[in-house]
Amino acid sequence: MTKRIQSLFFCITLCCLVFPALLIADDGKLSPDPNGFKGYSWNTKVSQIEGLTLWGTPEEGTERKTYYLSGEPLRIGDIIVESILYSFDADEFKRVTIKYRDGPNYHALVAALTERFGTGKNMSRSSHDYTWVGAQTHMILRYDDQFDIGVLVVSQLAYAPR
Repeated sequence: MTKRIQSLFFCITLCCLVFPALLIADDGKLSPDPNGFKGYSWNTKVSQIEGLTLWGTPEEGTERKTYYLSGEPLRIGDIIVESILYSFDADEFKRVTIKYRDGPNYHALVAALTERFGTGKNMSRSSHDYTWVGAQTHMILRYDDQFDIGVLVVSQLAYAPR
């Protein structure tokens, strides 16, 4: 009976040590921090990126403009996406917004981002929203299964979506 109690005590102790470590791993810490997107660092000047084409009209009363890269493959790894838009403020790179469709693409993005940057923080048990936060970069992955559309926003920390 004593060995059984010792084994039970050992299992409980192990669970008390391991479970908090698993919760910490799910903290959404972005590691390593990419400090930009596809080799373009935050604050890169719009004039330093060749092939940008203005998308839409600039936000009235601001220096914010959004562009797309002409001829850029609309892929993130093996995942086909609908658009990749680069946002600038005062002609400095601040954010990229990637729109995609389909639940399997969402799950593939979660897996790829988790493998590359660590476990994202699940915003709630009922949503399909994950976030990662680093020293310079904020990422949020969202998917709406009702409308079958999602977005991945990678931004300079100060320009994270609110």
